[in-house]
Amino acid sequence: MENILAKREKVDFCIEEFNKKVRNVSADLAGVDESRSRYKQLYPFEYKKHVEINKHILHHDLDELIEHLKYMKEKIRHDETFLASR
Repeated sequence: MENILAKREKVDFCIEEFNKKVRNVSADLAGVDESRSRYKQLYPFEYKKHVEINKHILHHDLDELIEHLKYMKEKIRHDETFLASR
């Protein structure tokens, strides 16, 4: 039972982190949240440059998210091995 609860907690944490990163990326791309808008000071650039900048930001954030998911998968696998050996 403990094993299932530990897994569920890790999955929930992972989902929360995923949702947080997706919300941040969406806000950056939309420029909605002025405090988080990473291209706020780049207004003189043409729109095409904004799109390119946002694509780079999005790719970076997605790479970061994928790394986080890989870490969580490895952590769960490690914990399963540890619990099985007890």
